[in-house]
Amino acid sequence: MIRFLSYFFPLFFLCSCTGQDIKLNNGTFIEVSKVKGKDALFYPCSASINKIVLLDNSIEEFSGQETAKGKILNKKLNSNNVQIKLENTSYTFEIIDLAKHYWKINNRIYVESEFANSIEKIKEPCTECYSKEECDYLKKQNRELALDEFIYKDKKTVETIKGDFNNDGLEDAIIITDISNKNDVSEYYLLSILVQTANKGLYKLFYESSNILPCLNCKEWSNDSDYSYYDVKLDKGTLYFSTNKTDNGSNKWSTKTYLFKNDDGEMKLKSVTEDYGNLDSDEENIRKLGDLNYLNLKKFNIYSIN
Repeated sequence: MIRFLSYFFPLFFLCSCTGQDIKLNNGTFIEVSKVKGKDALFYPCSASINKIVLLDNSIEEFSGQETAKGKILNKKLNSNNVQIKLENTSYTFEIIDLAKHYWKINNRIYVESEFANSIEKIKEPCTECYSKEECDYLKKQNRELALDEFIYKDKKTVETIKGDFNNDGLEDAIIITDISNKNDVSEYYLLSILVQTANKGLYKLFYESSNILPCLNCKEWSNDSDYSYYDVKLDKGTLYFSTNKTDNGSNKWSTKTYLFKNDDGEMKLKSVTEDYGNLDSDEENIRKLGDLNYLNLKKFNIYSIN
């Protein structure tokens, strides 16, 4: 009797129709879906696949984009299942296919994670959740690719700039792409920053945004037809570019220079300098704009800088 009890507590045994003892071990259970009549592990494009993690004293459930964890209060062994009560909910684990290690957990089908490799994995198409442009970005993210693989084939590449972005001695790159709508007179630019990896000739996407460089004829600007960027440079951990605006109505011109410095692996805005004057005068004025507090490039929007 004592020997039986020593085995009972760490494991739960269920009596199957085959007469075999079935063990409910701690571990991860992954939801199994039916796709076109076949079992599959279906990975949504905007969320994670459902998982349940059983531990000694708790259960953690990953459902879509949410996570819930609860402390186990008690466990009850029945003839064909184990009921586990938590503080605010309960789980029923029932073995339904011993050979496949399938379990019905709260009326949904799961497989023990170590036996999931035999099940087909299906990913929901990215375009079911995001735009084509967003999917292109996600596809490139965290992958090492040749430089030309980061170029949008259906868009016009304005220029490609080489230089050391992260100050590691390797030549990185910036690609500026015209992403404007052909049916719209406005011109919008996408700035892609690529960092060369230790594998020579391969790059990873550091950041991509249309908020960095100003565009021509953008609705965000007044008198914006004369507003544009120029002189983008990348050198020794420094990124900078200038913008130019000529306003004939007010007889004024201005040039702003944005300078970003590498700060522990992140590019932060160090300064914005403005040169300005009147169109009918050779006099030039220079001033620095605001306390920027090292704004991170990934949070930078040129339209928010006054």
